[in-house]
Amino acid sequence: ICNNNAVHKRVQCVKCTKFYHNSCVSKLKTKFSLNDKEIVCCDEVSDTESDDNKTDMADVKSTEIYYLKMLLQTKDLLIAELRDKNKLLEEKLGAVSSKHDHGKKPNDISTRSSKQNVSANLIANP
Repeated sequence: ICNNNAVHKRVQCVKCTKFYHNSCVSKLKTKFSLNDKEIVCCDEVSDTESDDNKTDMADVKSTEIYYLKMLLQTKDLLIAELRDKNKLLEEKLGAVSSKHDHGKKPNDISTRSSKQNVSANLIANP
């Protein structure tokens, strides 16, 4: 954060993440040295960084909420599509079963369900 040069050999505040030249650290009014590369130059996170972090978190949360809503909508659409397909399959199964049962004499019609009849026919006629 020195106005003169880029900071290559630097010390960083662990709270506000600002960088200082090693020589500029001695000019700070309030500081606490942790080691050669880390200091505490302030009591709190800077307001702009705190606001930026809050904004970033809000953006992340709103993106996550949007993503989860899209997942729920997609799930609902898939469930509706599967229900429609299941209904069509049940109708076709009923039609196949009634054609199959229609060709038999009344005494030959079994008491099995149409699904069991189709399964038995598939096994008997591979």
